[in-house]
Amino acid sequence: MEKLKERMDAFSDAVIAIIITIMVLELPIPKHDLFSEYMQFGKAVGIFFISFCFVANIWYQHSMLFNDAKTMNDHIFIREFIF
Repeated sequence: MEKLKERMDAFSDAVIAIIITIMVLELPIPKHDLFSEYMQFGKAVGIFFISFCFVANIWYQHSMLFNDAKTMNDHIFIREFIF
């Protein structure tokens, strides 16, 4: 069960990394040298930063809780997939 715990932890880390990557890919790149487009880009970066902090906090809290688990049982396994 220890190996399963490590694999589930790595899987959840990978899912969080994919979520953050998709968030970055959604940032709109300014196509023209217009102030309004740079303002929209700045707003999108700000929203990304707030979202990144939220996702990073969820990852950190999950990591701390998951490290406290000594063994992996069916109950923890199901909750991990729901997460």
